[in-house]
Amino acid sequence: MARRVDLRRVTASVLALGAVLVLAACGNKPETQTEGDTEGTYLNVGPLTYQVQISRQLNPRDTEDQTYLQGIVPSQARLGTDETWFGIFILALNEGDKDQFAASNFAIEDTQDHVYRPIPQSPSNPFTYHARVVPAGERIPKVDSVASEGVIGGSLLLFKLPRTTLDNRPLEFVVTDQLEHSGRVKLDV
Repeated sequence: MARRVDLRRVTASVLALGAVLVLAACGNKPETQTEGDTEGTYLNVGPLTYQVQISRQLNPRDTEDQTYLQGIVPSQARLGTDETWFGIFILALNEGDKDQFAASNFAIEDTQDHVYRPIPQSPSNPFTYHARVVPAGERIPKVDSVASEGVIGGSLLLFKLPRTTLDNRPLEFVVTDQLEHSGRVKLDV
């Protein structure tokens, strides 16, 4: 009789251990995330992953920021007295095994339902984000590029915002790819 109790305990223990291992394995599965409460969150938007490195106002009188503001299309270069430059520096990662086209549709949305789009910049500015095919295992900005090795480590999307928008927080950054997959993250403004 004692032998049966031991066999039952062993069987129950093995089954319990198996259940724990199955549940633990489920926790290791990468989670698809399309919304984030803070910058730094990895957003899965279609086949690529995007991350906001930092967002901030840019000061045209600051030496570092002058570099980011190079190559603005002339019709957009002048700020109104009620406007500010706002930069979002992002990474786009292709962690898959096929080449993928990076998103080219970005927006900032405020709590008053205003939507702002990035302004065009010259392709010669090494910090500017440019949508392109991202080879498998690579990213935007390219490893060892000026933008990748710079202080921030991301490619710039430049916005011209009314100053009052900064009061309409939280601001949300929205990424939408060509197949209409989207992700959003709250900006730390």
